[in-house]
Amino acid sequence: MRSITLMMGVVVLTGCASQPVPTLQPTEYSKVAGSWVAWNRCVSEGKVSPEIGALGLRYLKGDLAAYQYNQQLLDAAVTKASKDMPAADTSFCNNAAALVVQRKQQIDIHNTVVNQQQQELQNTLNNIPKPVYCNTVGGVTMCN
Repeated sequence: MRSITLMMGVVVLTGCASQPVPTLQPTEYSKVAGSWVAWNRCVSEGKVSPEIGALGLRYLKGDLAAYQYNQQLLDAAVTKASKDMPAADTSFCNNAAALVVQRKQQIDIHNTVVNQQQQELQNTLNNIPKPVYCNTVGGVTMCN
């Protein structure tokens, strides 16, 4: 009975400790590759600024890092998309750039709120009265 209880505890703890990382499905490789190639074309053709382009690539890489995927399949999909995709569509570039700027603004707002909360916490901690300790040695009392 004791071993069953111990085993159940291990199973429960293991199940809670490790969240499965989603796997990129075969149908999603072409979508990711298409976005990657289209965004790179937007940047290389000058339809978005280099700064927005770099942010967009960083966000694409960050989103992709949330998945398990086969690098060879992704490379093959990117190669195919590079060959099949014509020049970058201006409306795609504008819409994608707007999404990148929107995400950047959300991140900036979040960081501002976090910084304000940290400052408020620090101010609260600084305003907590410090304890005063007094020692009397002979006829002299010293307090800190």
